[in-house]
Amino acid sequence: MRVTLRQLEAFATVAKLSSVTAAAERMGLSQPAVSSLLRELERACGDIPLLDRSKRVIRLTEAGRETLRRAELILGETATLIEELRGLQEGHVGSVSLACTAAVASSILPKMLRQFRAHYPRWRFVIHDILPQDLVDTVLNGSADFGIGTVASHPDLDSVRLSSDVVSLVVPAQSALADRKSLRWDELVGLPTIAMRKSNVVRPILDGILAAHGTDFQPLIEVSLLSTALALASEGQGYAILPAFLIPEQLRAGLSVVPLTDPIIERPLSLFSRKGRVLSPAAERFHEIVSKTFEGS
Repeated sequence: MRVTLRQLEAFATVAKLSSVTAAAERMGLSQPAVSSLLRELERACGDIPLLDRSKRVIRLTEAGRETLRRAELILGETATLIEELRGLQEGHVGSVSLACTAAVASSILPKMLRQFRAHYPRWRFVIHDILPQDLVDTVLNGSADFGIGTVASHPDLDSVRLSSDVVSLVVPAQSALADRKSLRWDELVGLPTIAMRKSNVVRPILDGILAAHGTDFQPLIEVSLLSTALALASEGQGYAILPAFLIPEQLRAGLSVVPLTDPIIERPLSLFSRKGRVLSPAAERFHEIVSKTFEGS
């Protein structure tokens, strides 16, 4: 028995909603029809249970989690194909989906998007402005054509380094530190500092380099979003330790950025995509715009 897209769609919908009834309503099918599609999929997979139906809320088995990952890739690629074929017929081919952090979305992305839309004003653009730790998964599962951010080396990603940014101290403009040209890390001892949480991809880079230099970094406040760190710094709740390049101009009012040295810690910014993914013409063009934006930087 062959696996069909309808079976994968039913399975992915049930997995997302944790309910056959809700999935049936979403798909416009009867509950027995959805249950039948699930049974057919499990038989096609060798009678391996994909769903745990023993409890009130349906959960994925280990095999189900792996199947869902593959199903989302297949369904995502299929949806992209259908959309692009329709675009060919209607004369407005193309869509681009990008994963990036909120910091990228509010700082460098608007300029690049403006350039792109000057060439393709009617082409669709989807921005996944998400937490840094979710970037890689969003690109690997096919939800986004590519991502912009700081990522570790990954065997399933093609990555191009765009630029690098120096980790700096963000202080209120009226602070005594605001006029400093730079600050050493050891001068931060005893100061109330604000840093990104350890789940942020930049934090392990920072911690590792500082540990190698014999510095035990213990921030007073840890946050998930750059905007939160800036808001706290603006209110005098501490000094934010951040990559300065991605701080949007509209959020810099009342703040000063002082580079941190001894050691200088750089945060790489990369453009990355899943290996083997075929980009649409629109995505390829946007890829070129991003690369040219950073040439010489």
